[in-house]
Amino acid sequence: MASMHLTSLPEWKSARSVVLYSAVGSELSTELIIQNAVDSGKEVYLPVTLDDSGMMTLGKYGSSLTEGRFGIFEPAPLTDIPEIDLIVVPAVAFDRNGHRLGQGKGYYDRFLARIAALSIGFGYASQLADTIPTEPHDHSLDIVVTDQEVIRCGG
Repeated sequence: MASMHLTSLPEWKSARSVVLYSAVGSELSTELIIQNAVDSGKEVYLPVTLDDSGMMTLGKYGSSLTEGRFGIFEPAPLTDIPEIDLIVVPAVAFDRNGHRLGQGKGYYDRFLARIAALSIGFGYASQLADTIPTEPHDHSLDIVVTDQEVIRCGG
């Protein structure tokens, strides 16, 4: 089970503040992981898309969620981004080198460029590809966690 792979990582156990996502469509659910984080006393944040510019910020989990611009439930945006230890990132596809193919809008790449946190791709083994084409602005992931394995990429 992917959530057990993730929550058993030493990096997860030592993290004090984490960014998760509200799953939409065929994305791997993070409900159990969010509950694990809350139960273990971690500060939990969710992404908040600001506008069509591709910029994203964070909102604190636990505040009321409202439907955001892409049908994803989001908390109220924070003014400042807090220090983050670990961010869990969804994707359409991943490869074993930590490259990811997102929805094509660049929200996560722009956000990852602004923070210094361990980045973990989270998805199904069926989302693994041999290679993912990359562009200069793309940010590689440090780890990819699937429902079948943990891949340390060194991103």
